[in-house]
Amino acid sequence: ATAAAKEAGSKRRVWSAEEENALIELVKRHGVGRWNDMKNDPEFCAVLADRSSIHLKDKWRNLLKYRHLVVES
Repeated sequence: ATAAAKEAGSKRRVWSAEEENALIELVKRHGVGRWNDMKNDPEFCAVLADRSSIHLKDKWRNLLKYRHLVVES
């Protein structure tokens, strides 16, 4: 984390399996790039309440990179 983030008191939290699964389902529903729509999805907004749309984008990028997920068209 950056010095500014540390000063602000933000801490990185490990993603739970529930959060990861919600993100995967939301990408299927809304499509890649619709991070704000995903964040506001009524079914999953409680699960992802502590995550920003930037967190969703970054986590999706890492899931693709390290877990070899495939985006379906």
